[in-house]
Amino acid sequence: MGQIQKLEKLTALQIAAGEVIDRPASVVREILENAIDANGQNIQLEIFNGGIQKIILSDDGDGIAKEDLELTVERHATSKIQSISDLNQLHTLGFRGEALASIAAVAKLSITSKPQNQEHAWQIKTDGLNRKTSSPSSGIEGTRVCIEDLFYLTPARRKFLKKANSEYHKVDQVVKKICLANIHYQLIFKNDQKIVRKIPAATSIAEAKPRIEAILGNEFTNHLHFHSHESAMGQIHSWVAHPKFSRARSDLQYIILNSRVIKDPAISNAIKRAFNDVMMIGRYPALVLYLSLDPAMIDFNVHPTKEQVKFQDIQEITRWIVSVLKKQIDQILSVSHTKPSPSPTLNYVAQPITDSKITTSSISHQKPLHDFIDNPVQGAEPDPQQVAFAYDEKEQSQTDKTTLFKSDEGMMPFRSEKDIGSSLSQEKQQHQSLTLGQPLHHLGKRYILSEVEDGLIIVDAHAAHERILYEALKKQYEDIGVVTQNLMLPLEIQIDDSICDCIKEYMTVIEQFGFHVEVVDSSLIKLSGIPKLLQHSDPKKLFLDMVVELQQDHESHLISEKVNQILATIACHRSVRSMRGLSHQEMASLLRQIEQTELANVCNHGRPTWIKMKSEEIDHLFHRS
Repeated sequence: MGQIQKLEKLTALQIAAGEVIDRPASVVREILENAIDANGQNIQLEIFNGGIQKIILSDDGDGIAKEDLELTVERHATSKIQSISDLNQLHTLGFRGEALASIAAVAKLSITSKPQNQEHAWQIKTDGLNRKTSSPSSGIEGTRVCIEDLFYLTPARRKFLKKANSEYHKVDQVVKKICLANIHYQLIFKNDQKIVRKIPAATSIAEAKPRIEAILGNEFTNHLHFHSHESAMGQIHSWVAHPKFSRARSDLQYIILNSRVIKDPAISNAIKRAFNDVMMIGRYPALVLYLSLDPAMIDFNVHPTKEQVKFQDIQEITRWIVSVLKKQIDQILSVSHTKPSPSPTLNYVAQPITDSKITTSSISHQKPLHDFIDNPVQGAEPDPQQVAFAYDEKEQSQTDKTTLFKSDEGMMPFRSEKDIGSSLSQEKQQHQSLTLGQPLHHLGKRYILSEVEDGLIIVDAHAAHERILYEALKKQYEDIGVVTQNLMLPLEIQIDDSICDCIKEYMTVIEQFGFHVEVVDSSLIKLSGIPKLLQHSDPKKLFLDMVVELQQDHESHLISEKVNQILATIACHRSVRSMRGLSHQEMASLLRQIEQTELANVCNHGRPTWIKMKSEEIDHLFHRS
C-alpha cells in the first residue's frame, strides 16, 4: 500500500480554514465584509470574551434566500463572481467563497436571514463537524450571524490565542480599518454588552470627518486637511494631518484601495518621500489615503486577507501619489499673503539674511551654487559660506540706497523717536494686509515677534531662514541640472549577471543621474564619472546602492535624497544663527520671504517655523472675558 493518502473531508476543511480564520478578528473581518456587500445600512457587532466565546453580527441588508442558505457554508460557493474573468472587475469585498465555510469548520455557526420578498426567515446551523440543519425561524429583514466556541474542536489552535482583552483590541483594529474603508453605513460595536464604538454613516469621503473622528479620535481629526484629485490614472481622496501632528510609528497611516485597507511597501515609501522635506527624522505622517483605480490594473487574489495587492505598474502609481500628496502638503503649509504696497520707509526687496559683518553690497559677489558645483574644493565638504542666492544686480543697486542689514560696525544707523514713530505708523497701516504682519521685536536674539490684526506671530528666525535657503538651493540645483565629475582613473567594479542586466536595461536612467559607466562584460564594469555634488561619497557604494534600488523597485530615489541632504546641510549652516541680533528691516525682509516660500511653515527637519497666538488666547491667559 502506498504512503500517500487522501485526507478525510473534515480534516482538509480544518486545515484549509486555518489560512482564512486564525483568530476572532479574522471572523469579524469576513462577516463584516459580507454585511457591507449585502448593502447593510445599519450593522451591529457584539463580541463576548474577546470573540472567543461568541460573535454576533446583525445587518439590515439584502438577506439570503432560503434556497441559497445551505450553500453559504460550502467551500467556493459565492454570489460575488461566476468566472475567472470577473476578478478583473471586482466591486465587492468578498469573492473567494471560503469565509463562512472556513468558520463552519472551526466553530459553531448559525445564520438567520430574511430577504425582503420572503415570507419569513430561515436559519441554518452547523457544529464544526460538517453537520448542518436548516429550519424556519423568526427574524426581521436582513441577516444575523452567530459564531460560538471558536476553535473548540482544535485545541492546538485555540491555545495560541491571546487573552480576551488582547483579542478584543485586534478585533477593534479590524473594525476601524473596514469602517474607514467603507463609509456608507452606521455601525454599533459592543464588547461584553458594552458599547465601545458608535460610528455614523457618511455620504461621501469629503464629508467623512465625523466618521473618522469616531474611529480614530479628535486629536487626529483636529489636524486633518482634505484634498481630492482626479486624473486618467484614477482618483485620490486624502485626509492628511498637518506635519506637526506626527507619530513615532506608522500606526496612523491607512492606505485604502477600492474600499479595502491594504499594506503595500511601495505606496508606504511613496508617502514617506512625499513628506521627506517636512517631517522630522524618525517620525511618520498621519493620513487616510483613499485610492480608486481601475480594477483591471490590480489583483486582490494574492492572499486570503486581501491586504496584499499586485499592481500592473506600481512605479507610475507611486509617482502619481507622491505628486498629489506634495501638492496637498504645499497647500497645508502655504502662507497665504497679499504683497505690501510700496512705502518710502520700507523701500526694500526680500533678501537672504547674511552674516552680521556682511553688507548688502557684498551679497551679490558671494559664490552661487553653480560655481560650487563647477569648481568644488577637492577632498573637502562643501563650504556653506560659498553658497548663496543669485541676485538681480539692478534690484541690488537700487537696494543699496537704503541700508537693509547691519553695517560693518554691526550697528544700524540711529533713528530718532520721531522717525521711529512715523515709520511704525506707516507700517501699521500696511501690516493688516500681510499674513505675518510687521515685526515688533527680536526676542532673545532668536524669535521675531510680529503683530497681526487678530494676534501675535512668533517666528523662529533660524528655522524659517533655513527653509527659505533650502528651497532656493533646490531650485538652483534643478535649473543647473546634474553635473558629472569625471574620475581621475576609471574604477573597475566586479558584478554578477543580474546587476549587469539591470545596468544595461537602465543605462539611460543611470546616465541621467550623472554616472558614466562602461560595461566591459557580464562580470565587470568601469565607472568613470559620478554626480559632482556627491563626489565625496564612496563611488562604488553609491553606484551599486543605486543599481540595487533600480533592480528591486525599478526606480531609484537614492541620488536625489543624497543631493537634498547636502543642500539641507548647506542651508542649515548658511542660515542666520541664534544670538545674532536682527534689525527691524532684516526681520521684515525675512517675514516677506516666508510668505513667498513654499513649505515655509516648517523647517527642513519638520519643526514649525512660526506660530500664531490669537488675541482671544492672550486674553484667556490674563483671565479677560
